[in-house]
Amino acid sequence: MAEPQTPEAASLDKRVDGAFGHGINILAVVSTVFGAATTLGLGIIQINSGLGSVADIGFGTTQQLNILGGVAVIFLLCSLMPLESGVRYVSDANMVLAGALLLFVFVIGPTDFITAAMTNAIGEYFSNMIGMSLVMTPYTGEDWVERWTIFYWAWGLSWAPFVGSFIARISRGRTIREFILGVIGMPVLLSIVWFATFGGSALFFELFEDGGIAASVSQEISSGLFHMLEFLPFNNVTGPLVLLLIILFVITSANSATFVLGMFTSQGTISPKPVMRVLWGVVQVMVAGVLLLSGGLEALQTTSILAALPFMILMIFMAASLLKSLREERRQAEFHEALQRSRFERMLEEHEEAKAKVEEQAWDDQIEHPKDYVDYSR
Repeated sequence: MAEPQTPEAASLDKRVDGAFGHGINILAVVSTVFGAATTLGLGIIQINSGLGSVADIGFGTTQQLNILGGVAVIFLLCSLMPLESGVRYVSDANMVLAGALLLFVFVIGPTDFITAAMTNAIGEYFSNMIGMSLVMTPYTGEDWVERWTIFYWAWGLSWAPFVGSFIARISRGRTIREFILGVIGMPVLLSIVWFATFGGSALFFELFEDGGIAASVSQEISSGLFHMLEFLPFNNVTGPLVLLLIILFVITSANSATFVLGMFTSQGTISPKPVMRVLWGVVQVMVAGVLLLSGGLEALQTTSILAALPFMILMIFMAASLLKSLREERRQAEFHEALQRSRFERMLEEHEEAKAKVEEQAWDDQIEHPKDYVDYSR
């Protein structure tokens, strides 16, 4: 099977076999590796915080490396299984557990406050969408908003080749409308409900219950979720379940990334060999381990930004290429439709001509042999 291996290279036509196409493939692989490693590292930090809350395990680099090793064994074993039986089962378990926890916090938590905060946030965002999407604080000297805004931009961009290819792989046969609804519409809706429920609960307890969540987060960012759960009943059950949910999400993300990286480096095959998936899984673990050793969260943020920066330009060309492809597909569809219409009209004309010839022949026969058409029975 010929290249391209990545969606970005698909717009280069014959040039995909040249240096430029190979360069984009390499860039896609590097971006995916660091994007997935960033997610893996952030997940490990969150798991470490959860273990500290649930099992009183210390928070530090040593513990995080041990956790990374344990998670690596699990997702590498999952990567040896087919996509339909490996990632799928773990992903299904994710969604069921996430839905149950979301419903629990929404119903048991401050439901009225959550609903009001979500409604208010949606209205404010649509009213100030552009400004809030590009918000910076250059005149105050504070860098929190700037660092986290750029980080989330870069983190999303670094996942673009991975998520795009993986979703395209599992969405084959869907229309563009179904694809957009399933990939953009539903995730955005679920994200709104998720952040409003958990974030709204944390704000309520902090503002009206003197929760001390802000002080906890200032010392350890990843502790906020588990601190919030302490204000809800059955926290000795919900805490371990949330920890399990985070572990499953990390395993799903890392497993999916190994699959896509295997596709990128196996000439675009939709079923990369298990050894290739394991290889890229080991690479992810090594990169995440190095980043955790070299600075933890700050190193993960910086690496994600650096890896995603070149993709900002490529994304523009990808959007133009997609628009060009859709227009070309529309022209081809219109051409085939016109061709089918022309053939149908020609068939009708030939049918009418044949029918007219039969009728004309019948009249000629009656004129030439009138006796054959006279009824003598009367």
